Amino acid sequence: MLTIITTSALLRSLPPSRITMERHFHEILWRNRERWLSKPRLIEELWGDDPQGGPLYARRQLDVYVCKARHLGWPIVTRHGFGMRLSLPP
Repeated sequence: MLTIITTSALLRSLPPSRITMERHFHEILWRNRERWLSKPRLIEELWGDDPQGGPLYARRQLDVYVCKARHLGWPIVTRHGFGMRLSLPP
């Protein structure tokens, strides 16, 4: 069973606001495992209608979160036109 990793050295080294956002990304993936999530939907769930310009860097930041999660062993599958999903073995 896959569990959310919250004590890795990588997460401890990030500023608190980025740790919170990255953990929130993990929680969204876990809650919606085996469902395709589009980038716009993930951006909306993570940043909402942030007037401070969250969406200005949101797509790139989302790519970084996916890369880090894969490095931690999360089986994230991406597919052009569909988005991404957490693919767990049966």
